Amino acid sequence: MLLESQSRFSDALSHPESSETVHVGKGAHEPIGRGKEWTIQSARVAGDQGQKNAVYHVLHSCDLVTGIEGKPGVGKTSTISEAAAAIRSLTGRDPVMLAPTARTVEKVREAGFDADTVANLRDKPALQAAAAGRIIWCDEASALDNRAFDWLLHFVRNTGGRLVISGDPKQHGAVQRGHPFKTLIDTGVLECAKLERIYRQKDVPKLLEIIEHYHGERYEAALNQIEDLGVVRESDTRSDALKALVTDAMEEYRAGQKPIIIAPVHRDGTDFARAIREKMKGEGMLGGRIKR
Repeated sequence: MLLESQSRFSDALSHPESSETVHVGKGAHEPIGRGKEWTIQSARVAGDQGQKNAVYHVLHSCDLVTGIEGKPGVGKTSTISEAAAAIRSLTGRDPVMLAPTARTVEKVREAGFDADTVANLRDKPALQAAAAGRIIWCDEASALDNRAFDWLLHFVRNTGGRLVISGDPKQHGAVQRGHPFKTLIDTGVLECAKLERIYRQKDVPKLLEIIEHYHGERYEAALNQIEDLGVVRESDTRSDALKALVTDAMEEYRAGQKPIIIAPVHRDGTDFARAIREKMKGEGMLGGRIKR
């Protein structure tokens, strides 16, 4: 019988065997670091108790699945680099680095890791053969959907491997169904080391305060500070907002920039794309025929 927290996880994940696998895998393996000593190599990690604890949390874990969670800018990349170096040294093999999507793989690669997508591993027997029995590390785990996590979990269990997942559980989840990383943490099924101290925004104190408010679920305080910075503008009508957005985007294009416009719904994206194309065409920035 599953514990209450596991039952809630099963309901959310729609794969009851997954929560049971995580539970059964607790304490069932040798430590990832094989019980060997490791001295932190990175001065940055050595100077942050949270990052040090996270590295040792992974190395000492005897669970099938373990994890690291942290908000943006807390040094997850430094921590992962240190842990990966330790795994390489203590086990003789690099961890297999993965991310859920092509976009998240690019982020992991930019951090200096040779990474692949979960889907690519799932679809290619040669990659599976190379990864069998090894430590699988999936970063940007908030983008994992139920199906991908379930496949990863069974792959490591069936091949004698281990799974480490890391990321920010408060980031947007996968487009497909489920947010297993957050659900595992919320239900207490997954024990994660938690990184707290933010480094990335230390020179922008206002932004740092906003991030701290957001992750502390003080959303009204975060929104108030965003409004105080003047980075949010409101329009009386949807039409006015669209015109203002086109004007702002055109200023960026004229300056040689390539602004990224994110629309909350498909209709807004379509209307903006149509309006900006017409504006750019009228100023001779596009050819006669506009590709859709």
